[in-house]
Amino acid sequence: MALSTLTNNPAFSSPWGAVMAVATLTALPLLVVFLVFQRQFVQGIASTGIK
Repeated sequence: MALSTLTNNPAFSSPWGAVMAVATLTALPLLVVFLVFQRQFVQGIASTGIK
């Protein structure tokens, strides 16, 4: 009973649009760094697997 009152109460709800926007803005620099250095990452992984 108490859990349902918390989930339906607007005072305890999260602004999911803002949460997703911040998560996207946080992940973008990592994605850009990976895309810039993708060739080096792949070469490093491939070179360690070959003896």
